[in-house]
Amino acid sequence: MAKKDTDDNKKPAMTVIKEHIADGTFKTLYLFTGNEPYLRKQFLGNLLSALGAEDGSMNFTSYSNSKPDVKSIIADADTMPFFADKRVILVEESGFFNSGENDELIDYLPNLPESSVLIFHETEVDKRTKLYKAVVKYGCALSFDTPDDNMLSAWIKSNVKNAGLTITNGACYAILNNSEHDMISILNELEKLIGYCYDKKIIDIPDVNLLCAKKVEDKIFELLDAISNQDKKSAVVLYNDLLLLRDDPMHILALIQRNYNLLSQVKLMQKNNSDFNEIVSTLKLHPYPAKKYVNQAKAYDYKVLLRCYDMCIDLNTRIRSGLAGDTAKARESSLETLILNLINMPTKE
Repeated sequence: MAKKDTDDNKKPAMTVIKEHIADGTFKTLYLFTGNEPYLRKQFLGNLLSALGAEDGSMNFTSYSNSKPDVKSIIADADTMPFFADKRVILVEESGFFNSGENDELIDYLPNLPESSVLIFHETEVDKRTKLYKAVVKYGCALSFDTPDDNMLSAWIKSNVKNAGLTITNGACYAILNNSEHDMISILNELEKLIGYCYDKKIIDIPDVNLLCAKKVEDKIFELLDAISNQDKKSAVVLYNDLLLLRDDPMHILALIQRNYNLLSQVKLMQKNNSDFNEIVSTLKLHPYPAKKYVNQAKAYDYKVLLRCYDMCIDLNTRIRSGLAGDTAKARESSLETLILNLINMPTKE
């Protein structure tokens, strides 16, 4: 019978799997989810290996289709393992956690035999479902999410070091800023950089700028620089560049809004005489972008930054409610007007 145990649901997902493998004590029920597929797959593989679950094994069954047959899953879980401690059933991308409730499966979970381990691996999960709540109650619901910039930087440096090279702090952030901010994309960028820089044994910012294409967030920083410098010409060019990259105006607006929110927090901490290290620690920023925020915040009064942030929120609300027009062209025009208003706003009261 599955035991009620919620302690593991409060721990970091990676810690839980490491502890279970180290102790050799496994739950009968796991859910692997979260926005970082690299970590999900890595730790799922580690767990399956520790359980002796390999393709072709008599004690391992996997379902990888949407809406697999629940009766078959239950029948597999109720089957005793053959000359082994555990029978493992892996259910991937079933859709069970973001659709109508499956009472048969929910009712079965408390009765999972100790000889079986049922593992769900799902990209999309609705935590409001009864099935999700049942997994939390009788097993482990583990969310593997992309680490923050500081942890990613440490991970990048570790990978580079293992390849026999070193990397500067600025290059680390440049990689994060130029990648899609998921670990698989970052690894792809590192592979190119390590090959290119192998002879000189160090990766620096120019190498990243040469090999890694700039992403939208990088141009947003340049756009904000242009706005704070009241450089209308550069701001319009950068905005049009973003549109040429086919980025959604709502995404551009969200990034501008986020940056003004961070700038206002940085400015408030500056007013309270916080030093650079305290700003980095409190706001959980990588030092490289933190320097940009600190420099940009110096150009503004705190109340002006709040006003800019409120203007972004107001446009966001008007677009979502349809008051700014219901076409892509209307949204683009509204965002361009906002950018021009931000440029024309005095940075000091």
